[in-house]
Amino acid sequence: KTMSYDEDNYLVKTETASEVKTMHNKKMPTKFTIIPEDDPGHKTIVEMVDIKFNEKIEDTFFSKQNMKRVR
Repeated sequence: KTMSYDEDNYLVKTETASEVKTMHNKKMPTKFTIIPEDDPGHKTIVEMVDIKFNEKIEDTFFSKQNMKRVR
């Protein structure tokens, strides 16, 4: 669980990680829930279904032009 605060020490959001599974011989949480403090009843859920480690990524992947295309 991670709780994020702003510069005035007000809670902004809470993130929880759950559903620990073994993926490619590593135990890790596969579900992340982000709950904004200022938007009651709303949340974002991210679930990992597969992951790759040590994949080679070309530097050009992170260019501004490519980031616009990948969206």
